Amino acid sequence: MIIRHVRAPVAEQTRFKRILRFCVAGLGTAAFYMTGAGVLAGFFGLAPALAGAVAFVLALPVNYGLHKLWSFQSRRLHREAVPRFVLVVALGLSMNSIVIWFAVETLHLHYLLAQFAGLPVVAVWNYLAFENWVFREVHVLANRG
Repeated sequence: MIIRHVRAPVAEQTRFKRILRFCVAGLGTAAFYMTGAGVLAGFFGLAPALAGAVAFVLALPVNYGLHKLWSFQSRRLHREAVPRFVLVVALGLSMNSIVIWFAVETLHLHYLLAQFAGLPVVAVWNYLAFENWVFREVHVLANRG
């Protein structure tokens, strides 16, 4: 019996690597966020909601840097990518809030379970928006006229 290893095309390998890096960067950012929220609430005495909001804002540059430099290895200028990134993340946060609200109020799920319901929605949204808009490479053709 002969088993042949068939390699995926380069584009598929690149996409798989990008998705894997996206997930690892997301987990790293989540760990940074959770640690920050815990420190702010536990050691500095901030209310949990305020600690979460501050940690979210503090995690934004970490998330942006990891995705720009590592997940997508984008050369897009910061002045173009940052506003797009902030808009995508704000829309993702809004989507997450709607999913959580719906899951708790309509489906009567526990709020922690509702948090997990929002994760895949926001992760898919962020990945697609980052790949196709925020960090998409811009190729400028020279005018040879």
